[in-house]
Amino acid sequence: MTPIQELLSRIRWDPDFAAATFAIGYYDRVADRVITVPLTDVAFPEKSRFALEITDSEGEPHTIPLHRIRVVYLDILSALKDGDSYGAQAEHGRPV
Repeated sequence: MTPIQELLSRIRWDPDFAAATFAIGYYDRVADRVITVPLTDVAFPEKSRFALEITDSEGEPHTIPLHRIRVVYLDILSALKDGDSYGAQAEHGRPV
């Protein structure tokens, strides 16, 4: 299994690999479930190597520790159900 830091780094910096569309699923303690968001909605703060930032549909930023990432999907269209947006729970998709 590839460490999450290594996988995210490859997605960000390898143009051939990054040509695909990705989504991440992270465990939300409050909702007690895995939340799936497109990787395009994720920011990587320069100050933190062990967390990422997601802005929800209300514009509120959330810092997510990397250890909460449970899955990375290679095809976001199959990871998110039709009509779902931020916070959708993945039921399909191809984990990387």
